[in-house]
Amino acid sequence: MDNVFLARVTSKGQITLPAAVRKLLKVEKGDYLLLERDDNGFKIRKMTLSPAESFRDVVRPIREKCERENLTREDVEEAIREVRRHYKS
Repeated sequence: MDNVFLARVTSKGQITLPAAVRKLLKVEKGDYLLLERDDNGFKIRKMTLSPAESFRDVVRPIREKCERENLTREDVEEAIREVRRHYKS
C-alpha cells in the first residue's frame, strides 16, 4: 500500500496532504498543486508558476485594497514618489 494515501477534507474544503505525499511531490507551504481530472478521478502534481503569475499573486491584494479605497493609479504613484523622497533625504 505504498502507493495509497489518505487525506482529510476540512469544513472549509481544505485538504491536508500526508507528509509522505508532500515529500514525494516536493511541495512546501505556498506551493501550488494542479489537479487534473481524467476518466479515473484526478491526477495531482506540483505546479510551477511563471514569474509573471507569481508577481500577479503578490500584487493582487494590493490592487484589491486600492480598489476598495478608491485609490487611483496617480494616487499610488504619488505615494511611491513621497516614499522615495523620504528615503533619499
